[in-house]
Amino acid sequence: MKQRVFFTLFLGMMASLNAQVADTLIMIWNDEFNGVTLDNTKWDHCPNWFRQGKSYWHDDNAWVDGQGNLKLKVSEINGTVYAGAVRTHNRYNQKYGYFEVRCKVPQIKGGWAAFWMMPYGNKVGSQGNDGTELDIFESINGWNGKIQHALHWDGYGAEHQKASKSMTDWGLYDGNYHKFGMMWTPEEYIFYIDDIETWRTSAGGVSDVEQYMKLTMEVSNQTWPGNWNEQTTKPITWAIDYVRTYAYGMKKPAISFTIPSNNATINAGKKQSLKALVDGSFDYLTTVEFSTKKEDLSEELLQVRNIGVNSDSLFYAPWTPQEAGIYTVLVRGKKDGVIITEDQILITVEDVATNTSLISLSEHVFYPNPTIGIIRFTTEFDLVEIFNNHGQRLMIKENVQQLDVGQLTPGNYFLVMNQTCSMPLMVK
Repeated sequence: MKQRVFFTLFLGMMASLNAQVADTLIMIWNDEFNGVTLDNTKWDHCPNWFRQGKSYWHDDNAWVDGQGNLKLKVSEINGTVYAGAVRTHNRYNQKYGYFEVRCKVPQIKGGWAAFWMMPYGNKVGSQGNDGTELDIFESINGWNGKIQHALHWDGYGAEHQKASKSMTDWGLYDGNYHKFGMMWTPEEYIFYIDDIETWRTSAGGVSDVEQYMKLTMEVSNQTWPGNWNEQTTKPITWAIDYVRTYAYGMKKPAISFTIPSNNATINAGKKQSLKALVDGSFDYLTTVEFSTKKEDLSEELLQVRNIGVNSDSLFYAPWTPQEAGIYTVLVRGKKDGVIITEDQILITVEDVATNTSLISLSEHVFYPNPTIGIIRFTTEFDLVEIFNNHGQRLMIKENVQQLDVGQLTPGNYFLVMNQTCSMPLMVK
């Protein structure tokens, strides 16, 4: 009986996984193949090796089609068979986690497509703990409706060992996209097809080393996977929509607004400081984006790229709404373009004539402006912050009646007082 596993985490992760694992799954690497060339920071073409006694891997048989797919192809030219193959060798490795591909599975007589992982050396001894070939799926005998998962360890010589699970009649060769995944934990491997668990095993002992991923096609000179000479359709193309990997063991990142508060009211035409805090596994984000939406109009305010593990967990964006109305203000944390965490608040913007509570304060709160050095405030503020036009906080002071800004490079900045009132500052 097949065990159906419903995906309940964002991006469709499995609810039936061990709770400690499922609660901490984080996407840490992905390729959506949205460009027009293979991303060579993530992938390399496999060496043009002779494979399975019949085919050669060849660079020309792997490309990104400009329509969101990586394409791999098996072709035959003057009796020589060529196949596409790419790998993350020396570009990306991972130990443990969830690994998934979404693709249209090709039917090949005598050959197959595969999504698999390899260690740097499949050594003899220690069972599979020091590295195991992990075949997340292979379309071997796909022409006959079959699909399989497999493990190989202890080298490929006389001591080679393996375990596999073959299945039939899953309806995978229908020309539609299907998902193939594997959860790799310190205790076991769990395989999935279209969110359904298909195999759970720890055969050979679970690999305890980092491994890299491969997407390959190849053709055999033997007949156990079918006879290539009986393959009537040539060339054969495999379309891959995405590859995504997830890690676990860390708190999922969460981003939330700290300033302004939800349902706050602010003045039109006055510069505001949006402030958001990232909590959790901050290093699994690459971009933070601020934007606003009013009715059907959206505006991107600021995009902070190339986030790293040493980045500040607070992010800021300047915003000067020009029109009155109710705005949805959003902040999103992304990993390579995919939304990982987000928050939104509602802000009411009023015309200046409607809301005058901050006008006198903002006009007379400090002097001189422009300044070349010290600015003085008309009242003491518990907290004063200075930001540049990119939303980066440059200074923060508490219990402030005057402030030396002479060390700032001449230019335009903005002040935020007590995290509520903000206004421009010019330094000469």
